[in-house]
Amino acid sequence: MDNEPRLEFLLRLIGTNLDSLSERQWRTLARDIRVYLLGPKQRVDRVAVSAAARDGNSEDFKQECRRLQAGVRLALEQLVYARRSRSGAAGIPVLGGPITIGLRAVRDRAAPFILAGLQDAALLVMYFVLTTEPSLKIRSCPECGTLFYRKRKQKYCLPLCTTRAVKRNWRRSTKGRVYENRRRRRKYERKVRVVDGGTRKVKVAIRPRRKETPK
Repeated sequence: MDNEPRLEFLLRLIGTNLDSLSERQWRTLARDIRVYLLGPKQRVDRVAVSAAARDGNSEDFKQECRRLQAGVRLALEQLVYARRSRSGAAGIPVLGGPITIGLRAVRDRAAPFILAGLQDAALLVMYFVLTTEPSLKIRSCPECGTLFYRKRKQKYCLPLCTTRAVKRNWRRSTKGRVYENRRRRRKYERKVRVVDGGTRKVKVAIRPRRKETPK
């Protein structure tokens, strides 16, 4: 599995509401985690998956997924914050269990393998991926704060956030303020007509904006 799909999977994982998943969705998540750890063809990366990861409906697997989700979210948020503040240092969740890393002979080459629990193995793979994949592609949405994997010149996580930001910036412009003032005036005129039975002609004078006096 390439590094880009791995990072995209981790970002989807931290944005998933695990409490709302059905049993079928838990099994799908277990399969996705195995693909994330082992790769689709299991050729290069070899990770000994714990027994909990093989049973997507077990309570142990669900608890490990919740701990994994919290650890991945903390690591990526710290990474984005360190890059934004230019401190250069990011907090890393501490790996808790015993970990064995070695090499396995595969035909004419050696392949690495990791023997660890689900959370530790997934975090280790994430650390290896982040050392080879540019971390600048992991961004925080300026509109909602959601972490996402940037593609091309993408600035916001979803089109909805893009639309909200564009509308807000337009309302702050000169044309946007004029439009909003006219819209509010028309709304007031309709309200007055309804109160007077629709017979009163309403003409609202446009007052000039009051200049702010320097303090």
